[in-house]
Amino acid sequence: MTEALGALILERTKLRLGVNKLGELSRLVYEISRRENIPFGGVLGSEEIESILTAGSTGYLAKFAGLKKYLLERRYPNASGERGFSAYLSRMKTPKRPVRTYSGKFRPERIFIERAAESYPLAKKVRELFGGVECKTIESLKSYRGKTTATPLDPRKRDLFVAVEQWDFVKPCPCTKNVVNCGYNVINLGFGCPYDCSYCYLQQYSNFPGLVTIANIEDYFPALEAYLSKRRGKKIRIGTGEFTDSLALDHITGHAGKLVSFFAGRNAVLELKTKSSNIENLSGLEHGGNTVVSWSLNPQGLVESEESGSASLQERLSAAKKCLEAGYGIGFHFDPVIYYGGWEKDYERVVNDLFDAVPEPAFISLGALRFHRTLKDVIEQRFPASGYIYGELVPGADRKMRYYASLRREIFRNMSAWIGKRNAGTEVYLCMEDAGMWRETLGRTSPNFFKEEDS
Repeated sequence: MTEALGALILERTKLRLGVNKLGELSRLVYEISRRENIPFGGVLGSEEIESILTAGSTGYLAKFAGLKKYLLERRYPNASGERGFSAYLSRMKTPKRPVRTYSGKFRPERIFIERAAESYPLAKKVRELFGGVECKTIESLKSYRGKTTATPLDPRKRDLFVAVEQWDFVKPCPCTKNVVNCGYNVINLGFGCPYDCSYCYLQQYSNFPGLVTIANIEDYFPALEAYLSKRRGKKIRIGTGEFTDSLALDHITGHAGKLVSFFAGRNAVLELKTKSSNIENLSGLEHGGNTVVSWSLNPQGLVESEESGSASLQERLSAAKKCLEAGYGIGFHFDPVIYYGGWEKDYERVVNDLFDAVPEPAFISLGALRFHRTLKDVIEQRFPASGYIYGELVPGADRKMRYYASLRREIFRNMSAWIGKRNAGTEVYLCMEDAGMWRETLGRTSPNFFKEEDS
């Protein structure tokens, strides 16, 4: 496909294009064809392009520059007019393999247990739960990593590794520079997620060949006690959802219940963030009102097309309602919000469905689609049907691909207005946005968490 497109551009333009210039034009023509749903020839056959190419007094470089400018403005009709506009034009790559789908509760195809983890109860439990599954003992994750050829295009999400964590127990959430920090803290209970969301940053963040869960949950409690003691007088939010889904593997690990019990008597709030409906282990626990169970939400159409293997929207909301009835606080995350034609109707419906299930959520976060630019190539190869990456996403100040600023303002203002219609007292905050965006959309520059509860 890429070679054929390049050949077509050379034939139509009659320009002497080197590899880089041809690559830029190929990328622009391809993305315009995806956005406008027309063939490549339809893009190249416009009157504007014909006018640029037939300008007799214009030299080769000027024609290329004019052609690129026209294509950029057509590809980014709104963003190209924004101050500081630039575009990321990566080299075209052909999709490598079809997307694999997952459904239901995770069941490993292979199990690897670190030698240091063999004496822990979880190692025995995993062997018993999956008696017919191949299970091997390995010296360490580090030693195994060197023997694998896994890549971002082949994440091998069906292998389960049971390991012992020795150092990285809990820490402040690493926040992007120059954005408002929401004060989140993270517990590292493992790495990797059984769901296959097309936009997930873990695809290019690590090439570890499977899902990692820790066996030594009891070792975390002294570390957590020490971490909290250094912050006495300040109630904090702390969660397990940075590198993994908090509940997707809980039918195997049972970690969530132990954490809920630990935090029941502490001056802190535990957040369990999930796209699952895997809440069975949360019933009947004494949580002391100190645990919030939260769900990432998107319209059902996006759940089906972009969040492979996860629970449906209705399953998530039903699980949230059950947790609410059990006395848990409930939170929601619209992150990422994905912009497309008709997004307003779909997202407003989800907001209304949310409040029908949970009239008074503890908080709702809003985050517009963003990702490291190298992830775009991974998405394009693993999920060739995912057209949202051809939206008006441009490099931001943090070098991540983001919707241009005025579009993000529109998204956040609409979302917060729909939320306010249902419950004006709901705590709404932005994820990974600077103080200016907060001020322009929420009218403040910091979250309101725990202002009354701080002691």
